[in-house]
Amino acid sequence: MSEYSRDALLDCSEFREGVEHFDTKRFWHAHESWETIWLASSGDQKTFLQGLIQLTAAYHLLGRGRFPGALRLFRSSASKLSASSSYGSAIIDLPAILAYTTRAIPIVESAVGAAISVQFPEAPVLASLLAQTEISNRKSSGDAKLEILERVSSDSD
Repeated sequence: MSEYSRDALLDCSEFREGVEHFDTKRFWHAHESWETIWLASSGDQKTFLQGLIQLTAAYHLLGRGRFPGALRLFRSSASKLSASSSYGSAIIDLPAILAYTTRAIPIVESAVGAAISVQFPEAPVLASLLAQTEISNRKSSGDAKLEILERVSSDSD
């Protein structure tokens, strides 16, 4: 299978389920939802999805206290998401996700080998970041559904 179009990916039930799982901190389930799409994808979409999957795995490992693995995955996720920014930015507010990831790396670094308690970074709320990107895309195309989408987005903030 080749890449989904931007709209097809946003409409894909597995992608939406992954976002819901991620936002409710069921990171393993988000990973599983996105992996189905990732296995069938190619190109920038594959790189983007791999970055999201690695981000979910990083948060999953963080929650299990496996800091070295979480650190490796945060770094790899940031690299994959940056490499796929032209594709990913049309789907979601990728700079915001990269900002979360960039802030997480030094915090997790401080936990590796430490015997102290560390305040771990919060995961971003992907549904909100999806909505913001969709609003921007619709504004540029003059979409009539924009007012409804803006109301939904403000309700989730």
